Amino acid sequence: MALRWYVVHVYSGFENKVKAALEERITGFPHPEKFGGVVVPTEEVVELVKGKRKTSSRKFYPGYILVRMELDDETWHIVNNTAKVTGFLGGRQKPTPLSEAEAEQIIHRMEAGKRQPQPKYFFEIGDDIRVIDGPFNNFNGTVDDVNPEKGKIKGSGEHLRACHPRGAGFRSGPEALGPAIRRPTRAAARSTAIRRKRDSWLKK
Repeated sequence: MALRWYVVHVYSGFENKVKAALEERITGFPHPEKFGGVVVPTEEVVELVKGKRKTSSRKFYPGYILVRMELDDETWHIVNNTAKVTGFLGGRQKPTPLSEAEAEQIIHRMEAGKRQPQPKYFFEIGDDIRVIDGPFNNFNGTVDDVNPEKGKIKGSGEHLRACHPRGAGFRSGPEALGPAIRRPTRAAARSTAIRRKRDSWLKK
């Protein structure tokens, strides 16, 4: 039986600990060749902190790890009985593996992030934003242009248009653009995307 990638649900925040624990269990397993790897899907992201670029890792499927394995009763129990694992995605007893295309897409995203880290926070044209500092503090606006290569956006609004469209660079903070712009709904959008991906796996 060929090795396939399976999605395993774990306690959020314990992904790396589960990975280490599972790898240790695999080492003591009589047939370690039935496993091909354990991966926490992460990507490198960059942000500006106090004017300096900072690179960090971000899990793009929080609460999930990928395990490449030959699925049988023994390997199922090795994974499922690891601490902080809640089960396989796509079926409890006979989970459905990812397609090769899906697995390659995730691995490619991880490798691409290492070569060229992505901005930590993403903004799209038309996003609602709010200025949180400076002379336009508390003014609302809309994103008119995004330049991810330079880490800058241009925004405008009722009060901002009275002067001119403002350009700003990406800044640290959960929903912020520097020096003074906030998008309040990005976390919710990201959670929705994760739920949609989870639901797509569950339907398989």
